[in-house]
Amino acid sequence: LYEARQAGCWAGKIQLLQPETIAQPHAAVYWDEQRPEIDSQRSTFKTVGCLDYAVVPRLLAAAETLGIELVATPFDLAAVEAMATAGVSWCKIASGDLTNRPLVEACAETWPHGIILSTGAGTLDEVARTIEWIGGTGPSAVLACTLSYPTLSPDANLGRIRTLYDHRQAVDGPWKVGYSDHTFGYSTALYAVLAGARILEKHFTLDGTDQSVPDNAFAVDPRVLSLYVQEAEAAAVLLGSGSLDPVAAEMPARTGARRVLCARHPISAGAAIRSDDVIALRPGVAEAFIPAELDHLIGRTAVVDIPEGAPILLSAVT
Repeated sequence: LYEARQAGCWAGKIQLLQPETIAQPHAAVYWDEQRPEIDSQRSTFKTVGCLDYAVVPRLLAAAETLGIELVATPFDLAAVEAMATAGVSWCKIASGDLTNRPLVEACAETWPHGIILSTGAGTLDEVARTIEWIGGTGPSAVLACTLSYPTLSPDANLGRIRTLYDHRQAVDGPWKVGYSDHTFGYSTALYAVLAGARILEKHFTLDGTDQSVPDNAFAVDPRVLSLYVQEAEAAAVLLGSGSLDPVAAEMPARTGARRVLCARHPISAGAAIRSDDVIALRPGVAEAFIPAELDHLIGRTAVVDIPEGAPILLSAVT
C-alpha cells in the first residue's frame, strides 16, 4: 500500500480467497505456469500464500493512515463478510465471477455504491446481465479486460473500452468505464486513457524475480508503477474535456486566423455592394461582416467610402 501511494495510485487492491472455496481439487491452471510442481489451481494458491481474512482491518487502517483507498476482491461469501465487517468501501468483482450470481448479489447488497466490475473473458450479454444483478444505479465502474496472464498486445483489445461506453449510453448508465491491464510495462496506461478509460487496474510486485506468483511475469515494480501513473496522467491532460468549445489558448486564433469581408478595391459611398467588390481577409474584426454572411452583404448600399482592403463594418452599409 505504501508503494502504491508513493507511485500516485488512488487505491491499492488485495484479493481474498481460499484454495478450497475457489477451485475443485484437481482444477487445472489456465495460465502459463512455469513451476513443474504445480498440478492444480489449488496448489498454486497454496504456494503463493493467501491473506488471512482477519488481517483486513489492519490493512484498512494502514490504507487510511497512508491516505489511499483499499479495494478488495472477495472470492467467497466469507470474504464479503470479512470486508463488510472491517468497513471496506470498495469491492472489485473479478472477471472470473462475472456469472457468479450469488457472489455478485451479495456484493451488490453490501456495496450498493462501491462496486468495480471486471469483464475479462465475458460477452456483452453476460456483462449486461451482471449489471442487472447489481441493480440500483449499477456498479461504480466497469472495466474492459483481457483475462489472459500475461496479455500480449494483439489481445489487449482496448476497443472494448468504447464498446462498454456504447452500452452505458444505450442503457443510460452512470458508471465509469476503465481497463484492467494485464499487459507488459507501462505504455498501455497512455493508450487506455486515450481510448476512454477513467480507471485503471495494474498488477504490481515488490519482487519481480519471485516466480512463485504467476502474476509476477507481467506485474510492474514500484518504479514502473510510478511511470504507469505518470503515463495515465499525461494522457488525461492530452485528452482534455472533449468539449468543442474553444480553450483559452485558442482565443487569439479566433481573431488572428478568422476572416472578415473586406473591400477588394475602393468602394464609394452610395455604391451597391457586388460579389466582386469583396474579399475575405484575416484577421477577424469586431462588427465586420464575416464570410458566412456574404449573402446578407451583397446588394446592400455603402453609406461611407470604404478603402481598399478595409473590413466592411455592419455600420458601413444600409
